[in-house]
Amino acid sequence: MSVRGEDYDILVDARGLVCPQPLRLLRGALRHAQPGATICLVADDPHALIDVTAHCQRVGHGLIGEETQGTALRLLIRKRSD
Repeated sequence: MSVRGEDYDILVDARGLVCPQPLRLLRGALRHAQPGATICLVADDPHALIDVTAHCQRVGHGLIGEETQGTALRLLIRKRSD
């Protein structure tokens, strides 16, 4: 999976926040996003990848990219089409 050069519709910056805050911010963005929208979550909590992966699998969103830049993790999530 890759993030570099990918387009996204919404940026969620959760750097400096710890579990479960990055996932809460992502869930809020997903609630307001259109079906098929792509959200880029930036977080530095090492548990963010685990939490986001589990959430996407549970509710049907797609984790379509991941990239680490220093201590920051960038995840691309595509909202499921309803």
